[in-house]
Amino acid sequence: MFKSCQYCGGIHETTYECPSKPKRKYKQNKYSEVNGEIKRFRGSTTWQNKREDIQQRDLHMCQVCIRLLYDWCTVQYNYENTSVHHIDKLSDAFDKRLNNYNLVTLCPCCHTAADQDKIPMNILLDIARQQEDNGK
Repeated sequence: MFKSCQYCGGIHETTYECPSKPKRKYKQNKYSEVNGEIKRFRGSTTWQNKREDIQQRDLHMCQVCIRLLYDWCTVQYNYENTSVHHIDKLSDAFDKRLNNYNLVTLCPCCHTAADQDKIPMNILLDIARQQEDNGK
């Protein structure tokens, strides 16, 4: 079966790849190497073990809610769906990815607020320092 080619105006078989067809250009993300490294790290056993250590240190509770620092914290002892937050973003400070003083357990609401810089970094760093120093 033949068809008219929209690229060269000729007639080709349907399975024919016209050389006039423009090649697709893929954008090269300047952060693609860093993002790949971050993705591999998040799936690693090292991170899974560190994440569990930090959650145990923080008793699986949101460390912002327990301190009642913000109005959106309606439950003081929030332990549902908590996750470990990197205070210095992985893309900015990959070398601090396993530093206990850079990690804190947060609920989804506080985690989103921290990612949007609604919770100042210095407050989160103070919380992580307090938690780490209390555990010693």
